Amino acid sequence: MAGVIETIQSLDSAALKAAYEKITIAKSLRKTTAPPSPYLNSTLGIIFALESTLSLEEVGLRLDELNKAHPSHLWTDIVVVLGKGALHYACQFPGEPISGDFLLPGKDIAFGAPMYIHLFARPGKLALNRMCSILFMHAALFSPGVKLPDREATLIGVPQTGMTLAGYQSNSKGLLVPASADHYQGGTAFRHPLLRIEDQHGTLLSHLQFIPWQDGAVVRLGVLTMVEPTVDGDAVSSFADTILERLSCFVEEVVVHGLQRQMLEGISLTELPLAQRQADAPERFRRAIVTGGSVIWRIRYHGRRFDET
Repeated sequence: MAGVIETIQSLDSAALKAAYEKITIAKSLRKTTAPPSPYLNSTLGIIFALESTLSLEEVGLRLDELNKAHPSHLWTDIVVVLGKGALHYACQFPGEPISGDFLLPGKDIAFGAPMYIHLFARPGKLALNRMCSILFMHAALFSPGVKLPDREATLIGVPQTGMTLAGYQSNSKGLLVPASADHYQGGTAFRHPLLRIEDQHGTLLSHLQFIPWQDGAVVRLGVLTMVEPTVDGDAVSSFADTILERLSCFVEEVVVHGLQRQMLEGISLTELPLAQRQADAPERFRRAIVTGGSVIWRIRYHGRRFDET
């Protein structure tokens, strides 16, 4: 059995769970004969819905919850909701962009590749084509030599954009499990120092980096050459910092100015000097009686940083 498709009129949380459990049963059935391909022995599981009371993002979150309760060789491979989009899996090597669609490994395949597996949401346009392209990819591996439509042709016009709803990694047992928090943006997984590899003249040849990975680790090898682009002669990081500072000041002061215009007659706002603001709650503005002697704040241009205002 190469694959199963569970068709649903309207998808909600209960219907998703029921369909998911049916697919786990189908995937857990023992094959009476060896699959034609030694590379893929799993059954592809697809949930196809004509409509859904849930948003595609909500479907993805519930799918992730179901995944956490089942071993990865029993996971549903694709969920399609006509008009809303498709959910499937995509792969990414550390430090690189998401590279393409991913087929979940079967029970007898010890998947230990150091890559991230994304539960990926695609827009609704031509979602059926996306499903067929993955189905064709699976069928070509499951039954080598079988005649199938051109997979690339089915992807013409299909959106290549999407967003990640959940991330997974393989552990030492070859199972996919939720990606650890230190591998998300801002995490510590990639903060280990790089080991330089040099020739006898001290010329940099490559770098090695130790990366913690679930219950083990991986070593990343590569030549790292980073050149920061510029904008009007300033490094992008410096330019972005300046723009963020100016935008933060602009938003705060325009909002305060608008509030100030709506205050009762005789009451306005004064700006507290930096030295008079509490460290745990650095309040910049305070109400003041217009005639009470406090300097009334007025919006005007300045070049100070946001943390200096």
